[in-house]
Amino acid sequence: MGSLTFTSLTVEPALTAEFSVAPALSLAGISVKPALSMASVYWNETMFADAETPQGEIDGENTEFVLAFPPNPPASLMLFENGLVQNEGEDYELIQNVIVFAFAPEPDTTLLAWYRH
Repeated sequence: MGSLTFTSLTVEPALTAEFSVAPALSLAGISVKPALSMASVYWNETMFADAETPQGEIDGENTEFVLAFPPNPPASLMLFENGLVQNEGEDYELIQNVIVFAFAPEPDTTLLAWYRH
């Protein structure tokens, strides 16, 4: 199934929210609600990525994961592995929009990132 992207919420002064969601499905009285996959908010030309899942295979061997955008400033990145905050320089390095972990995340690990760009 594809995904839908909406950029329709605008609030003054200069606040825009963008959401990417999976389409809703309803069959024989069973309804599946859309799942939020990523939200970006624009405030005075600064964009925020909230609860973004970095792209990359979580297989216990891969250490590199890609963000949709390079964090700006880089220190704005808040990275969580299974709900635990990760420390730059200790747990990972950030190179542009690529996160390089010191140790490969194990399968079934959840990675989430919040940052400005």
